[in-house]
Amino acid sequence: MAPGAAPRRHRGSRGHRVRHRCLGLLVGLGFALHAVAAPTALVRRFRVLVVVVLAQGALGGIQYAIGVPEVLVVLHVLGAGLVTAAASTLWSATVERSGAPVGTRDAEPALAAP
Repeated sequence: MAPGAAPRRHRGSRGHRVRHRCLGLLVGLGFALHAVAAPTALVRRFRVLVVVVLAQGALGGIQYAIGVPEVLVVLHVLGAGLVTAAASTLWSATVERSGAPVGTRDAEPALAAP
């Protein structure tokens, strides 16, 4: 850099913006669960998701810092699967199921016939 020149400002990559938005949504979800006094099982699944997301982020940071060793790539892909599994278990805890499976005779129709 030339003497007296202003330093260039680092704007970050698109990936950084996406990560920050996802983390912001995760933090917002945590506040929302607290605000509505969510059931304990739901909060427990949220905490598991937070731990898995933070572990995945730490692993990605290590990969970035030391290069991309093959073992860390495998662990990072495994972590992505764990994040997906944790997010889906959190979502499934918010859905109430009826007694009969859909498509059986005992299941009630979604819309009543007029």
